[in-house]
Amino acid sequence: MTGTTEPAFDQKLGQLLLGRYRIVRKLGEGGMGAVYEGKHELIGKRLAIKCLHAQYTSNKEVVERFYREANAATAVGNEHIIEVTDVGEFDDGAPFIVMEFLEGIEFGKLIEREGSLRIGRLVHIVTQVCGALSAAHTRGIVHRDMKPENIYLIRRGHDDDFVKVLDFGISKMREQNEAVGGSLTKTGMALGTPYYMPPEQAQGVRDLDHRADVYAVGVILYQGLTGRLPFDADSYPALMVKILTEPAAPPRLFRQDLPEPLEQLVLRAMSKDRALRFQNMEELAAALAPFAGMNDAPVMLSSLRPPGTAETTPFTWTQKRAAENAGTLPSLAAPAKPKRLGLLVGGAALGLVLVAAVGFLARGSKAPPTAAPIPREAPLPVPASVPAPQPAAQPTAAPVAQPVALQPKPTEVQVKISARPATARIYIGDVEFPNPMDAWRPRSLDPVRIRVDAPGYRAVEQLAIFDQDRAIGFELEKGKGVKQLETLGAPAKPLPAKPAVAEAASAPVPAPVVITPVDRPKPPAAAAPAAAPARSTEEGVYQGPSGKIRDNF
Repeated sequence: MTGTTEPAFDQKLGQLLLGRYRIVRKLGEGGMGAVYEGKHELIGKRLAIKCLHAQYTSNKEVVERFYREANAATAVGNEHIIEVTDVGEFDDGAPFIVMEFLEGIEFGKLIEREGSLRIGRLVHIVTQVCGALSAAHTRGIVHRDMKPENIYLIRRGHDDDFVKVLDFGISKMREQNEAVGGSLTKTGMALGTPYYMPPEQAQGVRDLDHRADVYAVGVILYQGLTGRLPFDADSYPALMVKILTEPAAPPRLFRQDLPEPLEQLVLRAMSKDRALRFQNMEELAAALAPFAGMNDAPVMLSSLRPPGTAETTPFTWTQKRAAENAGTLPSLAAPAKPKRLGLLVGGAALGLVLVAAVGFLARGSKAPPTAAPIPREAPLPVPASVPAPQPAAQPTAAPVAQPVALQPKPTEVQVKISARPATARIYIGDVEFPNPMDAWRPRSLDPVRIRVDAPGYRAVEQLAIFDQDRAIGFELEKGKGVKQLETLGAPAKPLPAKPAVAEAASAPVPAPVVITPVDRPKPPAAAAPAAAPARSTEEGVYQGPSGKIRDNF
């Protein structure tokens, strides 16, 4: 565990605990507690000391959860689970636990930095996680909060990715459910990090078992392979509806080098019906073993293509939306770095989720429903099918009409947007587009908001008027915050009305149209319209429509 510099005096610094543990510095702090580096005064060993903030010491349930971490880790005693050696209290009554000191990197930060990992490396890491959880499950302990932030990678021997699983604070011990953990398993109460919750955990069921951890590891695999989460939303209820009712987009939509069996493995681990998942961690680890030797660099898809389309054929966002509506592709998954949602959700909010998802639950079907199309700002005509190209040696064949959705129209303009670095995400309004983007957009005088962001870079926001074809490039700068750019385009006169289409029964069938930039005269510039009020933001943090909810410690 590496740390941050101490911004202000902390009364805990320098304290001697239990006559042997000296507090050296603060490593990190969350909403409910903090972690310090400690030193054993007698033998000089470095330690990590995790404590609960004093204001929570009167909350019996929170204190029970805090000590649960020490009890669970000690009960398992696996080399891939962080070692807990002691417990105690500060003078102000705040409890603490003493753990081994880890030097390495949090797995979540590795994914954030790399985007997606080599298959062999990810399999090596996740197989160790499976071993740690298998040992816990054997002792009747379900972690219930598996996520990349609770996986720490250290160097041990010749292994640079030796796994340590952290934070059993909300783990469920079957043998102590009534005596100790009853308050943590109330019906209608969901504990865990929302993005990694299986449907049964999101519903707050009492009979949660080890297959909840199998689902969470499936999500971790998905994220490690694609650099993005399978589900994301701006609020807990909206996220839960997606988890309960929508299928995840197949990982190979985002990464070309994934073998189909590996994709099916990940989707099976994430099955909404726990009876269809791997039934234990040993099964999942055995299924991963054949992929351990795959160490080629990831091949990511910057633009999505329909099944069977050659890599050299561009697949635009408009085409993907048409394919989604035709039922040939699921909707696009969420960005890699999600907005933080709360850890604990009460019965009222959960009730809203269950009402929204009642149609799915009432059917009782084990098969996930067809994915809903992604939101769009204007309806797109959808072809029933895309005809296959005809061989050249057929002069008598009738010309093949180009699908209407892919043809330039007087009411549409072609918009191309690219951004550096390659990991940058492009948003128009609240809809994410691939980087680079090449799509037809509704022609309009109304300004729309473009946002480009990437981890570790200063985000850029710009208002643009799509009254004509646009090609826009963004170069992000290292840093934090949001940079506002001037409005792009300011037409001086209204758009011409859509020309009438003459009806003629004998009109010839039009030849196929190839998508190319359309040259249109640019209207004279006028004063830029007043910019829309900016959303409230924190330094370097994008504030979503529903706000940011702080995650628990």
